[in-house]
Amino acid sequence: MNFFKSMLFIGIIFLMVSCSKEENTTNVPFVPSQNALKWEVGYNTFDQEMGGHLRNFVIHIPSKYDATKAVPLVLMLHGSSGDGDRFYNISGWTEKADQEGFIVVFPTGLEYPIAENNGKPGTKWSSDGLINDIVPGTVIIDDVVFIRALVEKCKESFFINAKRVYISGFSNGGAFVRSRIITEMNDVFAAASTGGGFGLPAKKSVKDNVFMPLYSIAGTKDNKIIDASGTNDDVPFEAEVLMSDPIFRKQIDGVLQTLNLGNEYKEERVNPKYNIITFDNDLSKQGNEHILMIVNALEHNYPTTKNNKHEVNAVDHFWPWFQKFSLK
Repeated sequence: MNFFKSMLFIGIIFLMVSCSKEENTTNVPFVPSQNALKWEVGYNTFDQEMGGHLRNFVIHIPSKYDATKAVPLVLMLHGSSGDGDRFYNISGWTEKADQEGFIVVFPTGLEYPIAENNGKPGTKWSSDGLINDIVPGTVIIDDVVFIRALVEKCKESFFINAKRVYISGFSNGGAFVRSRIITEMNDVFAAASTGGGFGLPAKKSVKDNVFMPLYSIAGTKDNKIIDASGTNDDVPFEAEVLMSDPIFRKQIDGVLQTLNLGNEYKEERVNPKYNIITFDNDLSKQGNEHILMIVNALEHNYPTTKNNKHEVNAVDHFWPWFQKFSLK
C-alpha cells in the first residue's frame, strides 16, 4: 500500500508541475522578431518596402493590448482613391478595437492612372475588375503579395492569434476581398466582410477548396451598384425580389457557387432599417456561410452611425460575426 501511495503522490506532484508549466506559458511575454515594427499604443503609421514596392499602412494598438495574450487581427481596406488614414478615422474599427482589445490595420492601395479621370492617379486594390478602371497598358501590382507580407509583419511584431485573422473591405477594397482574398488567402483569413458592393459575376476557383465565410452589406440607394446594374431602380430590399432579379441574382450566384453554398436562404427583416439574408446551406460541410445585409436608404458608404439614417454600424455586425470563425 505504501508503494501505491508513493506512486500516487508522485503522480499528483507531476501533474501539478505539468499544469503549472502549462499555465506559466500563457504568462510568458511575446518576443518580437529583430525586424519587428516599433510602435506605441494608439495610432501608428509606417512606410515599408513590401513585395518590391514602398507601402503605407496604419496600425491601431488598443490600450488593452497585452503581449502575454494572443489577440485577433483585423485588416480594413479602403475604397477607390482612399487611404488607410481615412478609414482609420471613419470606419468604426478603431473604436471597436479599443472596446474589444484586438489589433486593426489600415493599409493603403497603390496609385494607378484612372481611365475615367483622364489618367489622374487614384489608389486602387488589384481586384479582378481593376484592369477595366485604369489606363490601358498600366502594369498591375498584385496586392495579395502585399497583404500576405503585411500579415506576417504583424505576426512578427505583435502576439497575434494566427487562427483569428480577419479582413474587411469597402467598394474597390471589397471587390478585392471578394475576387482575390476569399479565393487565394483562405490559409490566412478565417472570415471576410465587405461594404459598398456585393457579388461576383461568375464562379471562381478557390485555393485547396477551403471556403471562407463572407458577410456583405449593401444599400438600396448605392449609386455604384445601381449604375453597374444598368437600371435606375433601387437595390431590392426584400429577398424574394432581389433573388428574382436576373442581374442581381447572377452576382449572388457567383458568390454562392464560389463558396460552395446552396441558394436556399433565411430572411430576417428589421423594418424599416435592414434585411439580413443568410445562405448557410454549406455543401462543403466546412462550416462556412454567406450573409448579405441590405440596408434601406444607405448610399455608397461603409455604414457607420453617422452616414445612414438608420444608424446601422457595420462593425457592430461584422465583429461578433467574425468571432464565430477561426482557421482550422
